[in-house]
Amino acid sequence: MKRIVGNIGALPLPDGKFAFGRVLVHSNVEFYRHIGVSEDSLPADREVWFTVCCHVSFFRHMTLVGKRSFADENEKYPPCKYIYDVIGKSYSLYTPQGDIVPSDYEHCRGLERASVWEYEHIIDRIMGTGRFPSLILGHDLSQD
Repeated sequence: MKRIVGNIGALPLPDGKFAFGRVLVHSNVEFYRHIGVSEDSLPADREVWFTVCCHVSFFRHMTLVGKRSFADENEKYPPCKYIYDVIGKSYSLYTPQGDIVPSDYEHCRGLERASVWEYEHIIDRIMGTGRFPSLILGHDLSQD
């Protein structure tokens, strides 16, 4: 599948079911909570489960099954993500437009870490096998 913003792809899962995701800017994909039994069982609702930046090789695993327009221009962008500098023990926000701005733990708590996910990581997260832990900030890393 091509990384065209708005494209919706079906991702085959190891159990024979399918996950669905819509392409956003900067190679991000918002995955829907709906898991279908076939490529044709595209979710009617748009409830987003999680959004991650996907490695370019990931998209070859998805099959184009549709395209959904965006309610407004901002919907094309992923949510903010956090960056933690282990040397300086400081936080930054990676904004939807690609800017990095200084921040603190309180503003980063609950956000995904800025990272690029590969196929096996995304499959693991969807299937819940736990081989690759969630990258959502749950505690203050500067205390570690």
